[in-house]
Amino acid sequence: WYLPENAFYRLLLDPDKKIKPYGRIELPNLYPYQNDCLSQMVHQTRLLVSLSPGMGKTVVVSEFLRYLRTYGEKGSNLNTLIVAPKALHYVWKQHIEKYLGITPTIRSYGFVGGVEVTNIQHISKVDFVTDVDVLIVDESIQLKNKDSQNYRIIKDLLSICESVYFLSGSPYSKNISDLWAQLNLLYPGIFTSYWDFAKIF
Repeated sequence: WYLPENAFYRLLLDPDKKIKPYGRIELPNLYPYQNDCLSQMVHQTRLLVSLSPGMGKTVVVSEFLRYLRTYGEKGSNLNTLIVAPKALHYVWKQHIEKYLGITPTIRSYGFVGGVEVTNIQHISKVDFVTDVDVLIVDESIQLKNKDSQNYRIIKDLLSICESVYFLSGSPYSKNISDLWAQLNLLYPGIFTSYWDFAKIF
């Protein structure tokens, strides 16, 4: 069958191809698989983080943000927007306070930097005074429908975001083609055609 001409799809033809590993980060309070995830996040600016429910996505992201604020070039001036369902805002607030030692802003109407937690539906009401250095989208399965308003809102937001990380314990529900919209947002130059993806997977 036809495969789009890019590195990702070529891996399907050569699944044993060795990929150069990233430099590993080892934090003593994380499990090995969490350190694997953290290392990937530090070395990539776009990533879908899919750890099963209860495996510590929020912990890994909290450590990631602490790492960037400690060792990154922007330090404590790192502007972070966490987009999560409202029911999870208190969880994110607790983690940010515990790991970063600051209280995040919750659902403001003007993003002026720092760390903020909001939900997708609220984003269209926000005046972005500054760009977003790190965008975290929790429960990214909310973006699985390429024709949905959620997808369009995040797509518009990406133009002012430097690094983007999607989190999901279950990134697809019915079939793997649910992943396309999320992957298209992260890597639009690779996942260009929904129908190619759906046909292959």
